[in-house]
Amino acid sequence: MWPPNSLDLNPVDYAVWGAVQQQVYHNRKFTTVDQLKQAIVEELNKLSQRFIDRSIDEWCHCLTNCCTAAGWTH
Repeated sequence: MWPPNSLDLNPVDYAVWGAVQQQVYHNRKFTTVDQLKQAIVEELNKLSQRFIDRSIDEWCHCLTNCCTAAGWTH
């Protein structure tokens, strides 16, 4: 069994948060939590639909592979 935070079953989370984290901390320093929150919201809003779609497609591929490896059919 894979843990619930496994990259195998959550590539969308890892892809999105990885991209956001990289942009949020690129050449920035924060002095308040509110500044950090605002930067996260701004970077989430900048993500392209294409990036999100590719992340979801990757998740579908990983889920199919995990089900196949477990002997499940779809």
